[in-house]
Amino acid sequence: MNLLEDKSLAHLLEGELEQNILKSAYSTVFNYHDPLRGCVFALLIRELIRIIMERLSPDKEVLSASWCNGSDWTYLKEGKPFVTRRARYRFAITGTISDEQIKKHPDLDVSKTVDELSRLVNKLSKYAHISPGTTSPSVSMSNDFLAEVEDIFREYSDTLLNTKKKVKEIVYDLVHNEVNEHVMNAIPDELDALSTHTYVEGISIDELQDFDTSLATPLLSGSATAEIELNYGNEKEGVSMPDSYPVEFYVEIDPNTFGVSVESISVDTSKFYE
Repeated sequence: MNLLEDKSLAHLLEGELEQNILKSAYSTVFNYHDPLRGCVFALLIRELIRIIMERLSPDKEVLSASWCNGSDWTYLKEGKPFVTRRARYRFAITGTISDEQIKKHPDLDVSKTVDELSRLVNKLSKYAHISPGTTSPSVSMSNDFLAEVEDIFREYSDTLLNTKKKVKEIVYDLVHNEVNEHVMNAIPDELDALSTHTYVEGISIDELQDFDTSLATPLLSGSATAEIELNYGNEKEGVSMPDSYPVEFYVEIDPNTFGVSVESISVDTSKFYE
């Protein structure tokens, strides 16, 4: 299956321009009557990668990441900092997530994938220059090079999707723990007013907005269910009963520490009074 037919790459390719560049690349590499097909194919794929990465990794956002410093990630031009290709390739996958957190969560280390894409782009740049050795590759060489491009594209795509999934799982657990601790330490007034002694058994998160790794301090919204116990009267003649209520909350995530701070929590107890 070529890259045009691979639906798993839909999140990488956006818009008519990017689709057309890829179509032209495939048309060129199979046009064995064109003596410059190798150069043109390499140029088109290299430019496609550049366009995709500039869209996914804008300069300003990449430069704001705490890890984006040093020769691997930046360079100076006319006294102004610019991001390297490798910086874009990393940011597109892990965004502003710090080196410290990647060390704590090795599954988020995408250095191998970044190195592979960097190596491919260097190879594409070499072949894009017209010279006797690159103008007319053999059919076998063309097929091998196309297979290499397809493999690295898919590997990068898979890494991007899998890493974002892992980040989502990590953030879900962190938010779940922090919201529960927050409510246990300070029961919301809406719940406290429902009985003589209201106990919160736990908060189960139903939905959580995805953690946008391109933002410095993302604010996430979520919904949950508060499982509680209502208690009336005293210990000798008391009555207790279980109940549950919908919760809405906002939390802020620090990508440098993965610290979670609860910004607000509200509980809908309207059904209690119906």
